[in-house]
Amino acid sequence: MSQRRAQAALLIVVVASCGKRISVPPSPEEASPICVSPTEFGAVVDDGKDDRAAVQQAFEVAASRRLDVCLPAGDLHVGRVPGRISSLITPMQGIRIRGMGTRSRFVMLGKPDDEHSRDWWVIQVTGTGHRLQDFAMDGSARDVTDEQTHLIQVRGPARDIQLERLRLAIPVQSISKGGDCIRLLGDPGEEVQNVRIANVVGEVCARSFIAFQRLVSNVTVDHVTSREVGGQAIDMEPSGDAIRDVTIRNSMFRRGSIARGQTTVALAGSRIHSENLVLEHSVVEGGIQVFRVRNALIRHNYIHGSLRGLGLIKVQAASERVQIEHNVIQRTGESGGGVELFSHNGGWPRDVGIRGNVIIMAGSGFPIHGEPVQALDVSNNSIVCQAPGFAAVFLRGVVVSIDRARVHRNTISGRCVAAVRIAQHHTNTTGAIVVEANVIDGVQAGVIFENGEPSVKPRIDGNRFKGLRSTDHVRGAPLGYEGTNM
Repeated sequence: MSQRRAQAALLIVVVASCGKRISVPPSPEEASPICVSPTEFGAVVDDGKDDRAAVQQAFEVAASRRLDVCLPAGDLHVGRVPGRISSLITPMQGIRIRGMGTRSRFVMLGKPDDEHSRDWWVIQVTGTGHRLQDFAMDGSARDVTDEQTHLIQVRGPARDIQLERLRLAIPVQSISKGGDCIRLLGDPGEEVQNVRIANVVGEVCARSFIAFQRLVSNVTVDHVTSREVGGQAIDMEPSGDAIRDVTIRNSMFRRGSIARGQTTVALAGSRIHSENLVLEHSVVEGGIQVFRVRNALIRHNYIHGSLRGLGLIKVQAASERVQIEHNVIQRTGESGGGVELFSHNGGWPRDVGIRGNVIIMAGSGFPIHGEPVQALDVSNNSIVCQAPGFAAVFLRGVVVSIDRARVHRNTISGRCVAAVRIAQHHTNTTGAIVVEANVIDGVQAGVIFENGEPSVKPRIDGNRFKGLRSTDHVRGAPLGYEGTNM
């Protein structure tokens, strides 16, 4: 299959998957009209007055009677509580809060006598077995708040939580520091576990769409969409213990016009590794950061954008066992890289696989760039340089020497200055290099060694160099190389 056909086929699969919605008939329990409404306790929709106390009472009564909370059509206004961050708090016993789709809205109500410049959570979800479904939230009238102002805060101890078919908006405001649409936060002994977020739309989120703070595990994010984010659509910035077992799939992550963050999706740890993270079958506009993560899988995504100087996938720090597979990675303009592996604060990525991707570079930059490289496998990729001046694969020994780098069975074409460029930096030597069975067409040179350690004799074998003189197949290896090429 040609590169263009492969790209088109994969892109169709990814976009079709993101657009798919699963329709499940309601169970008898879901269809039951028996529920508790905030209007029973004095809430009046659309009147601009604070309904917080009535909504909280509905939560408590529903828990005691084991009934749902049913939200009416219209706007329920929620004000702040003096001396407290959360306006509404779920009971410890699980309840289901269900509305009538976008006709049911919680609206933040800022008031002139509010204490200004402090944090505010509209709904704190704590306890076991809660389901929030089929309503909208709007934070455009929150007045002046601080940066930890969130629409939904899932706060440990919290377990078996479902957030489904919600539409969320907390816009950036010049007078206010906004926060996240959804934030997950655990504490030692009070973790957040078993959370499902599905069919949720972040219309605009002042900071992050979904933020993972610390001690969060077993989370599935499925068929969600971010449209405008001030920071990142997916933000992992653990301020303590790590995040584990997160799967993000079938989703669309856009940045919009207000984004300030360097990447759109951040998969990250802090003082310890976050572990077992999956991003698949999604569209990411902007880029992905992988930082101090162990066991990450990024597969079957369409990743595109043109942020100046920033790689579309950037793996940093002591990340381990990161697999980047079967994605379409397309830089649409501006200078910057495709897939980058860089050291940070004395740590560097190890055991990284870049396999089966279509990488298209319209802007100036290396499609694959590693500094340093330890246990890197680059295989079965289709790499196209549409801008001149850069090698398709650039590996350099910085901080430590190159160790166990294999570049094989790739198709490399276009205006690349070289197919593979390998460099020694200061005392860090090049070594353990295998370049084999690649098809290289139209580039200026095949494999280039710069400042290579004289004792290193790389294996360069079975490559097919189209349109190159034999003297341009391999340059700069002092002792030559092992293998035969065409």
